[in-house]
Amino acid sequence: MSIKGAMNYSFTAAIISTLKSYMLNSEDYEALLKSTSVKDFYNILEKTSYRIFLSKTYEEKEAENLERRLYEDYINTLNKIYRVCPQISLKMVDAIRLKHELHSLKMILRALISELDTKYALQLVIPIGKYSPDVCKSILESKSIQIAIENVEEPDLRRALIDIFKQQRESIVSYLLEATIDRYSLTKIWRSLLPEPDRVARRIVGTMTDFSNIMFVLRSKYLDLEADIVHSFIIPVYRYFPPSQLDKVIGAPTTRDAMRLLNQGYYGKLISQPSLGSETTALSEIETIFDRYLAQECLYSFQGYRFHAGLIISYLTLKFNEISDISAILFGKVNKVPVDTIRRKLILHQHIS
Repeated sequence: MSIKGAMNYSFTAAIISTLKSYMLNSEDYEALLKSTSVKDFYNILEKTSYRIFLSKTYEEKEAENLERRLYEDYINTLNKIYRVCPQISLKMVDAIRLKHELHSLKMILRALISELDTKYALQLVIPIGKYSPDVCKSILESKSIQIAIENVEEPDLRRALIDIFKQQRESIVSYLLEATIDRYSLTKIWRSLLPEPDRVARRIVGTMTDFSNIMFVLRSKYLDLEADIVHSFIIPVYRYFPPSQLDKVIGAPTTRDAMRLLNQGYYGKLISQPSLGSETTALSEIETIFDRYLAQECLYSFQGYRFHAGLIISYLTLKFNEISDISAILFGKVNKVPVDTIRRKLILHQHIS
């Protein structure tokens, strides 16, 4: 325990602990899952802290608007936390905000590469931060991947995206553009933690990068990417999955062989749980299990000593997961998806096994 940490983070920890108390509990999740209609879903959500985001009507078209309001509120919450953070943590919060903003860029690029109709694409892209509704609309209306990349404000990222767009074959360019953005975002967050020796924050971000690297390797195996390409996109940060183990997985002949090698490592208990169905189903299940494991790691940050930067990144991760879960449940209710199918996509208040 650090007296300096308590001095730096006492007010921030109090604010975040209060914010976390407003999050949904497992009973709320079950009630939302068991709602019998979109209207019933809204009635249940109205009894929670999210009631302020609900309109007085319960039309199905309201679902898209609710999702956007929730993500807007998330960024507003992040900005509020930024204002009460100690100086030493501001770069970290900036890097987290950038990661979310760049997620909007990923969605824009995906829509442009898929040549989606602009009106339909605008329904799929969630504007976040500097990727405001007007910016998203302008880029999508241009129909130009080049313009989308040229609009990237970060010089290093912009150059990397231009190189990928020019050099890689069309069939994998979307995948590698997104991988480049992920690599840049997580590396940025990791570097923002330096030189502060925050054990909890490093544990959380190290786990994030482990999972991001593993998922990239598995998906690359599924797409049959060359090993040298895969190596060049690995994030140079790890917690329990060092480069020596990653090299062995990259060298595996097939996706299933890669999974078997992963079973022998630290995260083996997570890799071994997905079904033996199709590889795409297995990969999706692994990603959800990883998200649940990371959420559990974030919850540990609230136990005991709380005066550290790790509490900030943990809360923001959990809050973002909650919004994603609410959106997933609402999507399920609008489209009459079975409860068990919706549950498999959720992150918080779910068993890892």
